[in-house]
Amino acid sequence: MRQFLAASLSSLNENKLLGLLAEIELRQYLASLGYGTRVSPGGWITRSTRSAVQYNFVCFPQPVVPDVDYGGTTDLIEPSAGMHAVSAEFHRAGIQAFACSATVGHDDDTTSIQWYAKQLGGPTVGGWALFPDCIQGFTARTRTLGLRTYTTDTTRIPAMAVPEEFAKEHIRIVFQRRFFRELSDVDGVFFGTRVAYPLEVKAKARAADPGGIGDYFGLDVGPFVKLAFYAANRGTLSSIFVVKEVSGPARTLVNWWYATFESIAKSASWVPMAGGRSMSGGASSVVRIPLTAFSTLDATALAAL
Repeated sequence: MRQFLAASLSSLNENKLLGLLAEIELRQYLASLGYGTRVSPGGWITRSTRSAVQYNFVCFPQPVVPDVDYGGTTDLIEPSAGMHAVSAEFHRAGIQAFACSATVGHDDDTTSIQWYAKQLGGPTVGGWALFPDCIQGFTARTRTLGLRTYTTDTTRIPAMAVPEEFAKEHIRIVFQRRFFRELSDVDGVFFGTRVAYPLEVKAKARAADPGGIGDYFGLDVGPFVKLAFYAANRGTLSSIFVVKEVSGPARTLVNWWYATFESIAKSASWVPMAGGRSMSGGASSVVRIPLTAFSTLDATALAAL
């Protein structure tokens, strides 16, 4: 699995690695507060390109765990009750939602993996269908896209995170080789009392703008646009930006913060600024969100969501 990730990931810069670690630690933190079962695995949200009508779907692939038999379609992993509930919120917002599970034809052969999808969230639940054949509305490539391979060092990805990251990367490549698309990762979805909240999770040090908005956290423009998309389609779908605030060279935990998109939209600076290296390795443009838009993420806050 690490070999596949090393070939598929164009880079694993410090920002991307710290973001991945923050996702893991957030799940552990939520579990310690008794909310571990209220957050979904990660996945992808995708939009069609080169088509007259825009289509969107979100998919959540089940992690592929080593030394587990994924032999045939009778062994596909059924989605949890929580995944059904989360998918219903996407469905109400006009976004198709799919749970995905894999079969593995041969050990240690990633080309033998096939993905199956089950659409959730509607009034009825269908059966498993081969993915991505079951996806409608996307423009197919006239020939299968050949992808570049890389030699990225993945040794710093924690072993516990590899199965989920592998599943996300594998299903991404399977889809993008067949269809024209834009996609963005979903770090998870927190299922609140009445609203589902797609999560954007980052580890960040606090920045200061003493002559302007004061202390703030930055969010790259790409993720900001994604959170705005959720808000525009919302229904009972909102979104949350979660920040693990760190300090010093050791990046010691200071606090867990969160801000809903409504709070972000009201408070963010209208003037973006140049940031550091983005998750993809290129230069980023950052939306500045003042600390006053955030609240501490604790059991009291989670109970109120």
